[in-house]
Amino acid sequence: MDMNISKNDKEIMRRLGYEYMEAARRPVHREKMKLWKALNRSEMQRPMVCIDQLPVNELNETGELTCHAENLLLREMEKFLRLKLYQWNHFPADMVLEPFITVPRSLRCSGYGIQPEGDFSEPNRGTTAPSRHFYRILNDFEDVEKIIDLSFATDVSEDNLRMAAAEEAFGSDIPLLLSHGANFHLGVWDYLSMFLTVDGAYMDMIDRPEFVHACMERLTQSTLAGIRQLNELKLHNDIENVCHCSYAQYTYDLAKANQVNLEFILKDISTIRYDPERLTKWSEIAMEVASGSCVRRKKIV
Repeated sequence: MDMNISKNDKEIMRRLGYEYMEAARRPVHREKMKLWKALNRSEMQRPMVCIDQLPVNELNETGELTCHAENLLLREMEKFLRLKLYQWNHFPADMVLEPFITVPRSLRCSGYGIQPEGDFSEPNRGTTAPSRHFYRILNDFEDVEKIIDLSFATDVSEDNLRMAAAEEAFGSDIPLLLSHGANFHLGVWDYLSMFLTVDGAYMDMIDRPEFVHACMERLTQSTLAGIRQLNELKLHNDIENVCHCSYAQYTYDLAKANQVNLEFILKDISTIRYDPERLTKWSEIAMEVASGSCVRRKKIV
């Protein structure tokens, strides 16, 4: 990866860095963090509200999400910062901005040894989410053997170069942390539906349940092998506060059984019909309901 930093890139990243840190240092984030921790240990103060998995292609009417950095590493960080700031400025709900900026680690994953195949339709102006049509690539038990164990690797030398480049770009006033590693996705069914196609997976459940079981078992064992390796390498990204649309990282105690814990999560947002104000309104309504719900809950009890 090219680590040359232009003057223009420095200006872009420092301006964004200062804007992000100005927002992240506000006391409200520490207050929200306490509320998320209380929720996660079954001492809910009120329901929490989170908006995630946004239709980014429909949000950039004002150019707030347009990236300008030339360096690939900095452009990746710029994209992250612009999206966080956009959400903070338009529909923050109960989001938490951490008081540091994360530098992506050079983590590489082998994958399952097979890749989804199909057609991909890019979203254009006037369309909503991209669409995909998959071709079946797992047809018999011999194909199942093509699935390999997930494995991960990182390059310490490259990580050092990434940190040096980020420090040069942001300057000494912006706190930076190297990512701790992977944000693990456990959606084995998601991959199965891509490898079998959705229709194929459902039909096989009826006609060939033993084949579906074999596919799921192999994918599951592959995923577990990847988790074990990440545990050994200590490469789980435990400084990333959002884990699949919830602030699940904010906990030190296991939640107690038989406790009511409520979250309002708006996720998998395929379209807002090119009207970002819909998210702002939803956030306002959800926060109004969440802020008053505990009073009503106590009256009901």
